[in-house]
Amino acid sequence: METVFCECKKCGAPIGRFVNLWTQIGKSYFSPVVEPEDDLAIQYHGTIRIGEQGTLVEGCHLQDIICRGCAALLGLRCIQTPVNHVLDENQLLLRLASVDLLDGDGQEIEFAIKRVLSVNEPSKVNIRKCPDSTRGANFASVASAAELEQLQIDLHIQREDIKRIDSNGFKIVSALDKRAARVEGEVTTLKGTVPSIQRDIGNLQQELGGIKTEMGQLRESGGNATAIARLEDRLTSVTSNLGEVGLQLAALNTQLQKDVSELKSELSRQRQHMEDLRLENRSSVVIDDHTQDLAALRAEMAQLRRQLDETRFQSVGRGETAFPSRELDVLTSNIAKIGNRASLVETLQMEARGNERHRQALALPPRGLPPH
Repeated sequence: METVFCECKKCGAPIGRFVNLWTQIGKSYFSPVVEPEDDLAIQYHGTIRIGEQGTLVEGCHLQDIICRGCAALLGLRCIQTPVNHVLDENQLLLRLASVDLLDGDGQEIEFAIKRVLSVNEPSKVNIRKCPDSTRGANFASVASAAELEQLQIDLHIQREDIKRIDSNGFKIVSALDKRAARVEGEVTTLKGTVPSIQRDIGNLQQELGGIKTEMGQLRESGGNATAIARLEDRLTSVTSNLGEVGLQLAALNTQLQKDVSELKSELSRQRQHMEDLRLENRSSVVIDDHTQDLAALRAEMAQLRRQLDETRFQSVGRGETAFPSRELDVLTSNIAKIGNRASLVETLQMEARGNERHRQALALPPRGLPPH
């Protein structure tokens, strides 16, 4: 699940990091579904008051929260709630008009809404209306400490997996850059060597032409055999040097073609590795999302069990049936949905174990890479 940054709209001071998963309360307040991992740059201010009757916060103990930098009002903290209330103790309610939500690049983004609650309806009214929502069963915001702790552990594991994948990708790209830089250096050296070799070849050809001219003149003038033999030795030496220069040029050309071919092959392999890493990254993000869903489903199941136990207890005292047939149908439907989604998460977890083995293989340096 995406991590976002919250800052004070008045002074721009950072407030903290949140998982972008929110409960909207009315049109003005947003409450994080997942408790933030880090300490927030906020302060509790003013006296504790009781929520107004006939509203969502009826019977709740509330206190203002302000910005630590400029003391601007940021929202409310729900210090204490009645039993079986839709809000949790110490839950934060941030004012939309007081905060900005930013992504990792500092750009403003929208709140990812998972549930909408009405301010003007008490908690029990909202709970009754949840099964009738066209979106199906909503996520319960009342989660036990153990469920939230497990959720944070799951999110931390997924973040570490993504960091490891990013690190492997960086190593591959770095190694490829080094290899490309080495080949580029060899090409530059070769470009500087070729003109020098061409000049040597030109000089040898001129010297060879001069020797042939002298030998022709000596033969025409009837020169002595010793001078002619000396010129023939020079001709042989120049011809040999010319051949060596040609071989050197051919060797440099062969080496260049070999390096270019190896670089192309290495580039093709690394592209495949990078594609594998992108697939792994996408898989980790999907598993991260479903881990979030699984934790929320566990919390919802615990909430349903608490409601069932409480309703049974109250109904037994009044001598009534534990649940009306309609509520039993809704409860059965919710449990069936939870079971189906839990099965999907288990399948993804099996896939994650397979991806883990593949990720470990990707962590090994591919063959042909230079040492770091």
